[in-house]
Amino acid sequence: MAALRASGNEEVRTVKPDVTVAEAIRRMRDELVGALVVSEDGTSILGIISDRGIVDALADHGVDVLKDRVRSVMTEGVLICSADDRVGAIMAAMVARRIRHIPVVDEEGRLGGNVGAGMLIGGVAGAFYLQKPLFWGKAGIAIVGIALAVFCYSIGNRMLGYLRAPLPSGSSD
Repeated sequence: MAALRASGNEEVRTVKPDVTVAEAIRRMRDELVGALVVSEDGTSILGIISDRGIVDALADHGVDVLKDRVRSVMTEGVLICSADDRVGAIMAAMVARRIRHIPVVDEEGRLGGNVGAGMLIGGVAGAFYLQKPLFWGKAGIAIVGIALAVFCYSIGNRMLGYLRAPLPSGSSD
């Protein structure tokens, strides 16, 4: 099963590197996405900015980071995949690298899509259900549960670190 074809999502959400972090956050909220591919022209990949990366930047630098440019908080050296890569391989790479978004490129290396962890989990669960509706029961729930547990564990650990961090000076709590 191909990643981009399995997701059915061929629209790529991009942002230019000179946009403010605050504007990128608004776009992510309005477009209901957890990441934007950073690109000057919509086809080449300079980096990626994600909700997790923004939270990290806020924890490290405070709210002033919202005025900074996307290029200052984006992740460079982005892992990419092709539309023909297997979903299992993409999920394994996400788990191994603790990432949730991988841009999809065509044969010439041009941006063609973006695969998110939620999209893959939903696609795998849907495909499993459609292929084996009678077998969905305990085995299907276990497969989806394991996949969700891995992603939730990594997100939960990161959030616990933020909750344990000292509050900025001047806070009342």
